[in-house]
Amino acid sequence: MSLSQIGEIIDEINYLPMDDLILINSLLIKLQTPKEPIRVRDKNLLGSSIMAI
Repeated sequence: MSLSQIGEIIDEINYLPMDDLILINSLLIKLQTPKEPIRVRDKNLLGSSIMAI
């Protein structure tokens, strides 16, 4: 699976669903440190923050 196959592109920005972000991060951890345990503590804390101006 390539990055272009997931998410939704709006105004040239690829917005990814939370499950895809978790998958990408897990794959990177497995590649770089295969013996490191992987888990998500609180999925609700993974969303992006919005700054009010």
